Amino acid sequence: MYKNLPSKSKTLTKLIDKAILPAIVLTFSKIISLIIVNQKFRLNWQVGTSGIIYTSKSDFVLANTYSSLFMYFSIMAGLLLLLIKAVRWHSTHIDPKVSARLHFRKLDFLVTESLDLYLNTVIWLGYSWLAAALMLIQSYYNLILPWVSYIALFVSITATIFVLLDIEREFGGNAFDKVCKRESISFLDLGRILKSG
Repeated sequence: MYKNLPSKSKTLTKLIDKAILPAIVLTFSKIISLIIVNQKFRLNWQVGTSGIIYTSKSDFVLANTYSSLFMYFSIMAGLLLLLIKAVRWHSTHIDPKVSARLHFRKLDFLVTESLDLYLNTVIWLGYSWLAAALMLIQSYYNLILPWVSYIALFVSITATIFVLLDIEREFGGNAFDKVCKRESISFLDLGRILKSG
């Protein structure tokens, strides 16, 4: 698929391919949760030329708060699946018994290589930080209830710590130094990493 593209184009194309699914999940979770919140709380709203219009600011804040919370939990569900894969089904430290059971049940596709796992994790983690930052900004301007942005910030920090712990477990010791010292893998040359995957 990427054979005729220059190296930098392949890298960008692969990153975009990996980022599309989370973007679709976020968009649909926000839309679906807005519909549910509007129905559940019987909010007064209408669709106008510029989007959804609420008759009162309190209705908007309520809808935005709960739909943002639902959207953020969708991000965390995707990230949680990746963290479970990192701990249980990562090709470098999967339990042989688990590997045998997965192979017997023809579920080998669950076993994930480092490159795909970490690339997907970084993308989902990036979306979690982006959502947390947007919620903090909305909270500052009173467009969302503050407790939602605090939860998002706390969960993003916690998820980042778990990802870093898994990277430390993967590489042992000082992971960044070990990765940067390898000739075949470099954080500074992402194109070379993605091209090998």
